Amino acid sequence: MDDSFQQVDIVITNYAEKNDIIVTQDFGLAALVLSKECCAISPRRMIYTIENMDNLLMLKHIKVKFRKGGGKTRRPQKFLRSCGEKFANNLIKLIKGTKPHLP
Repeated sequence: MDDSFQQVDIVITNYAEKNDIIVTQDFGLAALVLSKECCAISPRRMIYTIENMDNLLMLKHIKVKFRKGGGKTRRPQKFLRSCGEKFANNLIKLIKGTKPHLP
């Protein structure tokens, strides 16, 4: 197994400082930076929070087990222009320090 992705996550986490904003689609990395009081947002606009992280990590775990057992999961939805606009709006709110509108 290639550990380079985990190595990158560790480097990002080590350099992250309180109130930094990290853009990632990786739930594990989001959880790590949230523990350092950073903000995390996905490219598809989801704001990661301490409150939603347990559910997201559990869902990821279930999907991995399902795929290892031969199951098929759906592909991600097509990235729409509206996703980019919502991402930009939530990112601006994070930068300004206001609570973003959660989907």
